[in-house]
Amino acid sequence: MQEVEWLRENGLAQGGGLDNAVVLDEYRVLNADGLRYGDEFVKHKVLDAIAISICSESATGLLTAHKSGHA
Repeated sequence: MQEVEWLRENGLAQGGGLDNAVVLDEYRVLNADGLRYGDEFVKHKVLDAIAISICSESATGLLTAHKSGHA
């Protein structure tokens, strides 16, 4: 939630909201319907890895992630 507030204060993420993003505070998911899948965060990371491999023509090698996060 802190990141969402910062983005909005700085004129970013104008189209972002609880209907198209998962927003958390320190304790819980703030979206009224919760997560769509029990492993939604894992699926997001897998899609990130696929996107990196597709979008980077020169990327070759091994991707290893342990406790990866956006920070």
